[in-house]
Amino acid sequence: MKLILFFALVFLSGFKSSNGQVVCYKGIRKMYDKLVQQDRYMGGVCPPGQMCQSIVYQNGKDTLEMGKCISSSVSNPVCPKGGPLLIFSGQNSKCSTTACNSFLCNSPMLPSGCSAKVLLDDVQVLPKCTLRESYTKGMACLDTYFKGLPYSDTTLCKANINNALSCGFKLLPTCLTGYCPTVLDAIPFNMPSVYKTVIQQAVNFDKIDKLFFSLPSPNVGNEILKAICLQSDSIYLQNVTEALGIPDNALLTFPNPVCDSKVIGEVFTAALEELPKILNAKSNSELCTTLIKLKNMALNAWKTRCSKTAVIELLRPLLGPLHSPLLPEIEKAFKIVEDLLETSDFLGCTVSGSTTPSAITLTPVGGSGSPAPTAATSTPVGGSDSPAPTAATSTPVTGSGSPAPTTTASTPVEGSGSLAL
Repeated sequence: MKLILFFALVFLSGFKSSNGQVVCYKGIRKMYDKLVQQDRYMGGVCPPGQMCQSIVYQNGKDTLEMGKCISSSVSNPVCPKGGPLLIFSGQNSKCSTTACNSFLCNSPMLPSGCSAKVLLDDVQVLPKCTLRESYTKGMACLDTYFKGLPYSDTTLCKANINNALSCGFKLLPTCLTGYCPTVLDAIPFNMPSVYKTVIQQAVNFDKIDKLFFSLPSPNVGNEILKAICLQSDSIYLQNVTEALGIPDNALLTFPNPVCDSKVIGEVFTAALEELPKILNAKSNSELCTTLIKLKNMALNAWKTRCSKTAVIELLRPLLGPLHSPLLPEIEKAFKIVEDLLETSDFLGCTVSGSTTPSAITLTPVGGSGSPAPTAATSTPVGGSDSPAPTAATSTPVTGSGSPAPTTTASTPVEGSGSLAL
């Protein structure tokens, strides 16, 4: 993995690719008094024969930054006029523009303390926290609570939950304070205002009493607490155990554009079969054994029998051309989450070492002769300027005795037998 990232860094470190393409910032960023109000400014590959252009309009405290690709034959780039730029291109505004021909050379103006660097193995999801940092810090807050499960002492459980909530409450300003641009800025809201509201309202949820014991019946809050603590005398957990039966596998076939039609039913059935082990666990190590089995099962099913490309293609028309620069970041986020689930502790459970639980075998849905869906075709995620890659193929699992797949491909694995995960 590190070797791959090294070569990726070499490739993106300012040199053009072999076909003459260059990576530039594309999109727009609106700022007021140097504070980011709206951000749709992301790195992307320009078509062959084009270079980067940076355009900055200033009208009083309003600033509009634009990044785009233009023909390399243009010797004197000009500022666009009219349309949505009218408010910025009036007689009182000033415009400056430059053109360049190297990696991210049209870097935008950023608030102090922010970086214009495109992260190779992370995504800036919040002003002061990346996706990896958000996950790691969030799990650290919950670690003590998770490691205490299942609880026999409600008082200890409640104290650990309150500590987790308090930790999260302190974490919010750390990640949300500031105006550094993030991928969420493409959402058409004033995100800094949203972050401020979240921080202000979080004080109402820094203790579990404020969450549950304001309910009309105190008994409801007590029962919810017992369920969260995984106490065996919880009425809610007992009702769940009794209510959930194992459905007929033949009814759990879900044709969908992302995964093969059988895998959702197989994962759902396996989870229901393992649920009593979670609810009746006598120790944290016993609980962790089941949780990691389920996590590995779901993760491997996602990686080998579903397609990230299909998700991207579903999102493409929803995001539209204006938000299409988000697609590479979304695809990158999928890989980051997969990596975190594979390598980081999961819900307080250690995922590595000699004590890693054995795999769960999924029971095939609909019988061994059910047909598998057609493999997804991979299309570019970098927008219309990106070259289309070769269509992805799927590797069949030939029977119930087939070994667990080791591939990390994101296209569906089609097969007729059971899949050991």
